[in-house]
Amino acid sequence: MSMSRRPTGFTLTELMVALTLGLLVIGSATALLVATLDANGRNIRATRLTQEIRAISDVVSAELRRARYHPDALLNLGENGDDDDGDGRVTRLDNIFATNPFETIRVSGQGQIDDGDATTIDGSCIQFAYGAANGDAFHTISLVQIGDRGVVRMNRQANSFPACGTGANLSSAQVDIDVLAFNFDAADSQTDPDYDTIRVSIRGRLVGDPDTRRQFVESIRLRAPIMPPAPVLPPERLARN
Repeated sequence: MSMSRRPTGFTLTELMVALTLGLLVIGSATALLVATLDANGRNIRATRLTQEIRAISDVVSAELRRARYHPDALLNLGENGDDDDGDGRVTRLDNIFATNPFETIRVSGQGQIDDGDATTIDGSCIQFAYGAANGDAFHTISLVQIGDRGVVRMNRQANSFPACGTGANLSSAQVDIDVLAFNFDAADSQTDPDYDTIRVSIRGRLVGDPDTRRQFVESIRLRAPIMPPAPVLPPERLARN
């Protein structure tokens, strides 16, 4: 007596369904992996850009906080017989007023950020000075365009302000600085005429990734442009001098 055998295994339909489901699972896993890697890459690039912009901002802020610093103001008491008290005469009274050879601060260049205050000086280049141990007292920080990217540069020299756009690069070749703005409030006569402030804005993006941008803004209180006067001598002491 012959017995017929039923065929075993998967039918073509079942194989096609299984293959389709497998491809869907593999495709979903691959898409998730690609999205994760892309997100990680964006985070790494954003962190890299944030660190560089912050480092540039820290250097610029630290330098500006040194502006007008004089290591020994007493050396400039009545130097060269100047009219220190501004009365139009050079007398022995001028010897009690100290002058600061590093008081000048200049802001120039095209202002990339207008703070809306007509009393401030806006620009992309700042020149300032302070007494430095190495003798390079006069400093310039500016933005210069090199090819298709912006670069922050800082320069220093001993006897005069370096030109804007010169010096060593503070930003790397991987970063395009599109904004370097200085908003200089030279005086606020309603509160304190010696209270000068400057707002520094730095914005950059990664070369090849224009969608990743970072900006840092910081307000800095500067040193007073004039030095406190020396103690006033009694009239009898002045009469003997």
